[in-house]
Amino acid sequence: MNLQQQRIIQFFKHIAGQKFTWFASLMVFLTVTAFNTRPEDVPSTKEDAFVSSPTVAADIPPAPAKNTDEDLPHLEKASPASEPLEDTTLNIKPTAQKKSNKLKSKTAKLIAYARSFMGTPYVYGGTSPKGFDCSGYVYHIFSKFGFDINRSSRSQSIQGNKVAVEEVQPGDVLFFTGTNPEERSVGHVGIVISDPGEPVTFIHSSSNGGVKVSELEGYYDTRFMFAKRMN
Repeated sequence: MNLQQQRIIQFFKHIAGQKFTWFASLMVFLTVTAFNTRPEDVPSTKEDAFVSSPTVAADIPPAPAKNTDEDLPHLEKASPASEPLEDTTLNIKPTAQKKSNKLKSKTAKLIAYARSFMGTPYVYGGTSPKGFDCSGYVYHIFSKFGFDINRSSRSQSIQGNKVAVEEVQPGDVLFFTGTNPEERSVGHVGIVISDPGEPVTFIHSSSNGGVKVSELEGYYDTRFMFAKRMN
């Protein structure tokens, strides 16, 4: 019991006197009990209690640490490809290539069909397998494969696009003068069957031998005028 408590007890004894000893004793007991149970060490504010109380602090889990790039699972970042992957285009042909392959296939069939008439006799004005003249033969072959081509050699010569004789391909058409090379007007026509880089060879219906193959040299070279590619 400290000094302050002793003073309080003496005060109550002095008031109560001898007649109220029992009452004073009770009051002393209650007073002492009240002083002994006063929470002297309780912090004055909730904030202090939160900060200073080890029990409360122990019950609160520590705040999770902020994630950093090193904490995350390692993921490789995809970088844009600098050039197309080869395996994505191996089975995809460009549209131009498809058209070229289709045209080559069509041309090969056209040449094979033209060769099938080898030896067919020359017939003036003829356009059938029974007999052809030069333009009738070209008209029959190209019409069979869907080309909208004119009937006479002169009217055929205004169709298509000109190509240099050094660049002719199978299916191109050669135009010549008539039998007189001095008269420089279209009078004969034939179909190229040779590949680029080879001597130019063509198939035609000639008044001298019917449907046959000739080379662009000598007599036919002197009569040659120009080449065209039908489209």
